[in-house]
Amino acid sequence: ELIWNKMIHDFNVDINIISINSILNVYAKCGEINKMMEILNYSQRPEKFISINEITYTTIMSGFLKANKVKEMFDFYDNQIPKLALNNDINSKHKFMIALKNLGHLRMMETLDGNEIEKLSFHHQKILDFFENELYPDIKFKPTSISLDDVDTLLRAYVLLNKKSWMKAVKDVETILLQKSNYIQPLSYWHQDILNKKQILLDFTYFSTPTTCFMLRYLMTFQRQELKRKFKNGPIRILCGKSQFSNKPRLSGWKEDYESPKKKSIEDELNKWKIQIRLEQDKYNPAVWYLNEGDVELFFETVPPGEDFNKYWHLFTKEEKVSLNYQILINLLLTFFLINAFNDSITDVGYI
Repeated sequence: ELIWNKMIHDFNVDINIISINSILNVYAKCGEINKMMEILNYSQRPEKFISINEITYTTIMSGFLKANKVKEMFDFYDNQIPKLALNNDINSKHKFMIALKNLGHLRMMETLDGNEIEKLSFHHQKILDFFENELYPDIKFKPTSISLDDVDTLLRAYVLLNKKSWMKAVKDVETILLQKSNYIQPLSYWHQDILNKKQILLDFTYFSTPTTCFMLRYLMTFQRQELKRKFKNGPIRILCGKSQFSNKPRLSGWKEDYESPKKKSIEDELNKWKIQIRLEQDKYNPAVWYLNEGDVELFFETVPPGEDFNKYWHLFTKEEKVSLNYQILINLLLTFFLINAFNDSITDVGYI
């Protein structure tokens, strides 16, 4: 802000599109929407008009997303960009702008409840329309290569559409991953361990958190034999990234702790399962974590292949079973005492 104030008050400084975009980028990354729009308005003054470009628009749109102002981003794209385009040479169908709109629809889907089917379907269809009509218009007629980011966007859209019942997304996800459609995509969730070339790892690096969680469920439910074959009946290893924990504080008092976001998202997902599966760090490669073999064995013994594990009574943990049985016992005892008290009251008034 100090730099910007100096720039606009120093007549020797020539403010151009590069400086405008640079300052916008700073405010966008901080989610400073009002400051961002002040810069935009400054550039469009009639007395010193500065022509803006696609970088300007994508920076502003990303700023709205950073501030979690998705509706405001859509309003900017739909209402303000057409007006700005009258005086600026701009392609409103720029690929990055469309990608940001897709991200906006995904954000909206993430905030919706699984029961809001109509709204989820609306945003999902918008994403499909962007893919088929603007990003990859040839996809309807012939096989077309799509980028890694766009593959995850597509997968994520189907996963979020079926957040209430995750298994309904399986067919669509398989169609994309197994390349049964015209989407030619380079995405793979298998990776060779760089420290052990004979060791295969699950790698969800290019998967978003919702898609990663879905893939864990999918593989453990539908691809057990593949997992056993790939890992040669050994532990299921996942490339999560390094996590670092230390009890040695710095001079400032801050500990050098860092937990891999991917590892945390996977662990959070596994902790939601009725049969929880623990993550354990590999002794030789700190970026690799594996599923506890005993927990996996119990999971496979309990849940039949292809069945939704959320519907099984026997998937309650031991602690949950004890708690629930205790509650049932309390309810039975209360019912017993109430019946006895009722009978005693009837006896006292002489009905029996």
